[in-house]
Amino acid sequence: MAKELNREAKKKLAKELFLTGKHQQKEIARMVGVSENTIGRWVKDEKWEYLRANLTTTKENILSNWYAQLAEMNRTIAERDEGNRYPTSSESDRMIKISAAIKKLETETGISEISSVCSGLCEFVRQYDLQKAQEISDHFQAYIESKMR
Repeated sequence: MAKELNREAKKKLAKELFLTGKHQQKEIARMVGVSENTIGRWVKDEKWEYLRANLTTTKENILSNWYAQLAEMNRTIAERDEGNRYPTSSESDRMIKISAAIKKLETETGISEISSVCSGLCEFVRQYDLQKAQEISDHFQAYIESKMR
């Protein structure tokens, strides 16, 4: 299958596989029919690691951290002496900002979610039509890049 692809198509397929985070570079090289050194060079030259890090920072991880911060602040407040169990002005401000950020993040679709859906659909289509999967992948890549601006 990979031997049917030209170099640019192999590179795009390798990038897509790399960004999923499910495959090692050695495995990707074998899957697309290039050397491991070539994959390493593409990863380095085009900063695929940075892009993957951005895509794999999930909404759930961020929300979990923010909820933990709010819980910790509430625990700290609850441990104070009776009559002093209320947030300071600074704590209140931080809690409001974190709560607003949570609400905003919970109602928006993030890049990682878009990328995950796009990758899943491309993998599904690839099983049936490699050429069509490549076309879809090109459109998805352009769409994702437009959302990152």
